[in-house]
Amino acid sequence: RKKRYEKQLAQIDGTLSTIEFQREALENAHTNTEVIKNMGYAAKAMKAAHDN
Repeated sequence: RKKRYEKQLAQIDGTLSTIEFQREALENAHTNTEVIKNMGYAAKAMKAAHDN
């Protein structure tokens, strides 16, 4: 019985680690999306300034 609980605890701990890694990956993806979006705004502004 104790061994079973230890095994379940190890599995849950592994699942928690996986979720934490996935959350970090999603946060990084969101940051990258915001950076790319703002780079697009900057490129448009530079083009508009250059065209004037």
